Amino acid sequence: KLLNYHIHNIIYYYRAGSKFIIIYKYIHSLIKERLNRKKNLIRVRNLQKKYLEKYKLGKDRLIISEILFWFNVFDKEKLYNKDLNALEVGAYKGYTSFLLLHLFQKMHLTAVDTWQGSDEHTGINFEIIEKEFDDTLAVFKKRLTKFKKKSLEFFENIKNNIQYDLIYIDASHRANDVLNDGKSASGWAQFTYSIYVNKDTIISSPGIPLSLGTLKP
Repeated sequence: KLLNYHIHNIIYYYRAGSKFIIIYKYIHSLIKERLNRKKNLIRVRNLQKKYLEKYKLGKDRLIISEILFWFNVFDKEKLYNKDLNALEVGAYKGYTSFLLLHLFQKMHLTAVDTWQGSDEHTGINFEIIEKEFDDTLAVFKKRLTKFKKKSLEFFENIKNNIQYDLIYIDASHRANDVLNDGKSASGWAQFTYSIYVNKDTIISSPGIPLSLGTLKP
């Protein structure tokens, strides 16, 4: 079932006109994830234990499929123990925000979200969602800056001297919105590897794989 899922994604990328490098990196990341899965699953279990013991948070706060991939990225770029200035576009309940601030003790994170939802969301009370974000991230409030606004508005008003070591995009899943967020973010990325787009954003948004190859600072 999982193999069919990834084959479907690769075919989708190809039909969308993605550059070869995008397809290659997707396959390469899958191979690396499988090779390091046993080691990284142990790290995930340790994280779950720390979340429960130190923060009284349950296992549901960790999206394992994403973390297994992220560990490989963070290890490759040697981001641990560095002073990092990070930007998260689309914060929702703050699960990713919390993970990043927990893993990187010297990171300052700027989280941007409207906490109002869009036509992608139905039947969701965003006052509750935002409160969960605030309550969960209170422990890291000294290393967190929260902006309640649209990503376009944020980028239009950002200070010229700011650079981000890591930018994570997981806001609107519509192709044009994701591409615009990526293009806007690229002007503030410290390195060419700084920008990461959530994989379900790529899969659910026709045209995104085609456009990702243009996102270079």
